[in-house]
Amino acid sequence: MPDTGPDFSHIPTAVRRLAGERSDLKKKLPKIYINIALLPENLNNIVELVMTAHKSGADIVNFERSFPWSEELKAWEKENFKKIKELSKDLGIKIILPPDHLTPCNLVKLTIFVRVNGDVIPCCYHTDHVIGNLFNDSMIKILKSRAKFIKNISSDPVCSNCKI
Repeated sequence: MPDTGPDFSHIPTAVRRLAGERSDLKKKLPKIYINIALLPENLNNIVELVMTAHKSGADIVNFERSFPWSEELKAWEKENFKKIKELSKDLGIKIILPPDHLTPCNLVKLTIFVRVNGDVIPCCYHTDHVIGNLFNDSMIKILKSRAKFIKNISSDPVCSNCKI
């Protein structure tokens, strides 16, 4: 039998249960987010995914871009983000769309990614560039290396082509 990928059919039931329990407790928190990575494979299913999130009781649908983000995908965004916003209003569910790309992006500016071996990398999409090691280097050394990386980011081959 061919591999059809992961089965996510249980997620709406689990989200409904969580939303129901929260309601029974007369609580507004925690908010239930459904995170959707925009991928070429799921772009034709975005409306269905938002509808499923809404019917399941999710409060917010958060979209994120996936690497690498192409000009073709950027054109899809331009055409479809307006439709997604309209769907959000029609359903009454909050939608968070990814912001316009900046260099350096918020991933690099606001986070530090640490691998299990302690290697610190500037971004989860730039796994080949180690800027320090949490087990071996001081935080000051890591932050200086990170600042140097950010200063030269426009010439970095990964970051200069990233549209996330």
